[in-house]
Amino acid sequence: MRSPLSLAVVATTLAVAGAAQAQQPVDPYNGPVQVAPPAPEPPEVLNPYGQQPYYPPPVYTYPVAPPPPVYNPPYYVYPPARPIYIPAPPVVYRPTLRCTNCVRATPPKWDGARRFSLGVDGTVMGLNQKVGNDNLVLGGAGVHFRFRSRGRFGLELMQSFLHADYWNGNYQRNSYPFQMSLMLYLMPNDDKHHFNLYGLAGFGVMFDSIKIFDNPAQDFVEWEGHFGLGAELRLKWFAIEADARMLGLIRDDSAGAAGFYQGVQGAPVPGRTWGASGNVYVSIWF
Repeated sequence: MRSPLSLAVVATTLAVAGAAQAQQPVDPYNGPVQVAPPAPEPPEVLNPYGQQPYYPPPVYTYPVAPPPPVYNPPYYVYPPARPIYIPAPPVVYRPTLRCTNCVRATPPKWDGARRFSLGVDGTVMGLNQKVGNDNLVLGGAGVHFRFRSRGRFGLELMQSFLHADYWNGNYQRNSYPFQMSLMLYLMPNDDKHHFNLYGLAGFGVMFDSIKIFDNPAQDFVEWEGHFGLGAELRLKWFAIEADARMLGLIRDDSAGAAGFYQGVQGAPVPGRTWGASGNVYVSIWF
């Protein structure tokens, strides 16, 4: 007994053969043009989680780097390194090299001002005191020291030794005035100023020793103040100066023999005295 599948195959084969016999021949050059039907589209793969079309994501592949080569060099064991001691470099003293392109320091230029002077002087001093019928005049010499600034100011220290002799030696007076003066010059201190004028003022002390006839000498002390004007002629280190000074003297009644003559008229040294002096100096400036 044949199966239904075999019967269906035989029937299909007979139908196809009959259709082939019934088809008329077609002229490929004169008959109608046959257009081939379009190719069917590929079936869509449905998303298993929904009804929309699902396109699987692309798969990327990355190249894998080959593993690095393995080297097996021989293995050596070295002995431990010993500490190395580096001694300090020796100190080498080298002579200073002479600079060829250096700007040499210019030595300070002398400013042309001489600051100090030493010298000797001659002095004549007259006082308003009478010895008999004569006015008292003393004369002598002395030494002096002067200091000058670069400008117009100066300082003077002077010690004089004066003497007077009257009545054929029966009246003798020795006086030793010491004076300190501040000075003001007309022009600044410079060698190019050969001639200069100055004023001065100061104070001092004068020691007196007076001998009358054959009596012992009597000592007195007088305080004095003075002021004056002078002129200077200086040629670099050598100078000649001259000045005139007005003096005022007060006797110190607490010193020497002055205590015996308080209130006495005609004392060897009056209580108040005034006078004038003239001085000529020879100085060396350096």
